[in-house]
Amino acid sequence: MTARYEPRSPAAGRVDLASAIPLAAPLTAVVEVVSVCNLRCHFCPTGDVRLARSTGKYRGLLDFDLFRKFVGDLDELAAPLRALHLHKDGEPLLHPQFCDMVREARRSGRVEKIETVTNGVLLGPEMNRRLADSGLTRIKISVYGLSADGFKRASGVAVDFARYVDNVADLYARRGDVEVYVKAMEEGLTDEEKRLFLSTFGEISDTIFLEHCGDTWPEFHVSGETAAPGLGIMGQATRAYKKVCPQPFFNFTVCADGRVTACCADWQVRLAVGDLHRASVSEIWGGEEFRAFRAMMLRGGRKDHPLCGGCGYPTFACIDDVDDAAPQLLEKMEAVA
Repeated sequence: MTARYEPRSPAAGRVDLASAIPLAAPLTAVVEVVSVCNLRCHFCPTGDVRLARSTGKYRGLLDFDLFRKFVGDLDELAAPLRALHLHKDGEPLLHPQFCDMVREARRSGRVEKIETVTNGVLLGPEMNRRLADSGLTRIKISVYGLSADGFKRASGVAVDFARYVDNVADLYARRGDVEVYVKAMEEGLTDEEKRLFLSTFGEISDTIFLEHCGDTWPEFHVSGETAAPGLGIMGQATRAYKKVCPQPFFNFTVCADGRVTACCADWQVRLAVGDLHRASVSEIWGGEEFRAFRAMMLRGGRKDHPLCGGCGYPTFACIDDVDDAAPQLLEKMEAVA
């Protein structure tokens, strides 16, 4: 295996949030370019079409002009984004202008890294060529099965697995400066399947990892096996329950309809703190709604919050932990309000 075995978000090199908060500008942004998916995975609320529709959330594509407006707004920020993640709840490659979005963000000079996550089903020679030429920094591929039957059980969709592997290999061969990261969920795999995953994709990726499964969606619980207690999705040790979710202190999340939510795991858009149609990134980031949400977290209000209280995202997905510094951070926030 030539690929490096490491998680997509290692702890090393991260900004120490306990020292940096409050941030004048977000470190990262998540932009949901598509809010629908081509798979029907049982562990994802977007895959349950009836459930997704019941929320009233917009299901479709992000308007390209609105994305262009978002990129223009980055000029107002005190610093460039460290990373722009062009993905959230849907399959990004369904957007016919996805590569144009990458190029738009790259031309701005206000983004250091541009990444996306895909299930890989839409990869192929033409798509791979466009991705390699777009200016993308990293593409993360989620593998949901190690055979046609395995893919069907997880995703509800029939996939020609041999062709799927060939398309990943083609992307790797064309990738240029794009890092190819391939992951699968360790839970539910036999030792033989784990070895098969590493041997199949270890020569056609730059980095590879067996991530862990956890309840990272508020009010949506994963059926089946999850990670052992105290273990996060990227193998990090974690508290049983974090009093403070670190997400709203460093990340800016745009949904496909232009609304901005306080958390990237908010698949129902119940934590809206602004709308890009009506305000700029800078205005929303420093706005009263977003600041009040952060203050609620630092005051210990998460446990009683109707949506955040039972959410597993801080526990399973967040590497950062600011619980011990919460009182001091609240004082600092209030001093600059």
